[in-house]
Amino acid sequence: MSLSDEQLAARRCGITGSDISAILGLNPWRRPIDVQLDKLGQGPPRGPETERQRKGNLREPELLAGYAARHDICVRQPGTIIHPDYDWARGTPDGIAYRMMTAEELDLRSDAEAFDSSFRLTFADAIEGVEAKLVGSRAARAWGRPGTDEVPPYVRTQCDWYMFLTGIDRWRVVAEIDIEDHEYLIHRDPELEAGMVACAQTFWQVHCVAGEPLAPDGSDSYTDAIKARFPEDHLDLAWADDRQLDVIEAFRDIKREIATLKKQESALVQQIKLMIGEHAGIEFPTMTRVKAPTQRITWKLARDSVSQDWQAIARAFREVVMERAISSEDKDALAKRLDAIQTKTTKTKEGSRRISVPRTFGKVD
Repeated sequence: MSLSDEQLAARRCGITGSDISAILGLNPWRRPIDVQLDKLGQGPPRGPETERQRKGNLREPELLAGYAARHDICVRQPGTIIHPDYDWARGTPDGIAYRMMTAEELDLRSDAEAFDSSFRLTFADAIEGVEAKLVGSRAARAWGRPGTDEVPPYVRTQCDWYMFLTGIDRWRVVAEIDIEDHEYLIHRDPELEAGMVACAQTFWQVHCVAGEPLAPDGSDSYTDAIKARFPEDHLDLAWADDRQLDVIEAFRDIKREIATLKKQESALVQQIKLMIGEHAGIEFPTMTRVKAPTQRITWKLARDSVSQDWQAIARAFREVVMERAISSEDKDALAKRLDAIQTKTTKTKEGSRRISVPRTFGKVD
């Protein structure tokens, strides 16, 4: 769904349906640190709409219209919803589905009760909520059988969040997968909802309102946040206290474990190569969650690769050009021109801080 500037600003005032999966660590694209920085106004600026987002925004109304036609119901967009008891809990569902109502039925409603004043609709009238998703071929494997609740965790938590906001007991997901429309149905789970809301409330109060830093989680997002916070070193070496020494010792132990595992991995790779021998590879029953019944490990000879040493070519070209210059004035002019080209085509890569650790940290005893 494409949101207005006002709706995007309102998202910073609370936890939304797209935030909750990241807070719970269930979102493959966002982490808790991304949510915190966004709420504190310290996150990266919003980038331009991607081609996939554009396609999704164009396709969403069609998916909702097709769903409404199949079930002979109406779908209305409720806009941004704020929970009546928790003003930090909010969201913008794709749609609310309700049965066709007569003009007489609608006239009995008061505008004060309605989330949609033009139709005088309340959430109590709803049959179910609905979300529209455009699913790519790579993401399709995370979706289960249509008609079930087998959707990716980040979709499930978004639906759970909207059921919490609206009080509606079920949420439909309409997904376009492999150019076909599929429907999934999520039912409200009070126990799951209670735990989700408790986590969201703690996150909002502690990390967004109070601004307490989040613990490192090993994600790229957290690494980027640290780089942005400490881009340079301005002070001398610090001396580790007891707490910091515990962290360093744990880091050393992990480095040694990794070194041991890498050695074991190399030995297993060697063993598999011996098993393959002169064959192209080896096939076996599927061990991971993929649709194919079998998987394979291959060991094939790659094609020869060709690369160009452009720096050497540029030096040789410079020598040839200078040799053909007739006079010293020509050589000086050519030299200046070549120097200007070199300056124009030279790019500086911005330096960054790097962690350097004792070599013994990676040695296996």
